[in-house]
Amino acid sequence: MQPPEAAAANPTRAERTLIRAINDTRAAHGVRRLSVGGTLQRYSHRWAAYLLRTSSFYHGSFRTDVRENIAWLTCRSGWQRTIVNMWLNSPAHRDALLDRSARRIGTGVAKGRWNGYRCVRMAVTRFR
Repeated sequence: MQPPEAAAANPTRAERTLIRAINDTRAAHGVRRLSVGGTLQRYSHRWAAYLLRTSSFYHGSFRTDVRENIAWLTCRSGWQRTIVNMWLNSPAHRDALLDRSARRIGTGVAKGRWNGYRCVRMAVTRFR
């Protein structure tokens, strides 16, 4: 069994699903796919869990060369495409999502009760 630190560096199934949707969108816009960065992944994973656990919703603090998108959505099928489309429809989020200089990605997805909702997915994506 992996220690918690090592496990957090490996994306969960939901996180892999979101990464795939992001990379498919980047490819459709002529932008290179991103690979998972261990540190970015660990901190994104933790941040999504923290936001859900504390019923919070705000950007984290990180290095100046890191860009972050966050989103929350009630539980439903096709959630990853909905989140990516929300980001595409927002100029600042779109810029981060399609940043041509980005090479690495870290993604956190937490699912559970949040802020009075019975089921949400909290998503954090960091690009560098």
